[in-house]
Amino acid sequence: MTATATDLDLGDNARLRYVIGDVTARCATPGCTDDVVKLHVDACSGKLRAETVLDRETHSQIDVIVLAIDNGIQPQTGSTIYAWR
Repeated sequence: MTATATDLDLGDNARLRYVIGDVTARCATPGCTDDVVKLHVDACSGKLRAETVLDRETHSQIDVIVLAIDNGIQPQTGSTIYAWR
């Protein structure tokens, strides 16, 4: 999955970087924890990848907020939520 954004600025101000804002995982089994879910977003491409195995029987739902931040003097931020169910 890849996050994409556009910026109407020109030049350096139009460059975007992507970061993960928050990850929420809903446990499907007793004893599981949210910290087991490890996700990464490439700052330049926006490509999301799991750094751990995602198991539907362990986590019934995973939501990740991805932020796109421009390179302006006063950076502007947009966000979206990706959900795995």
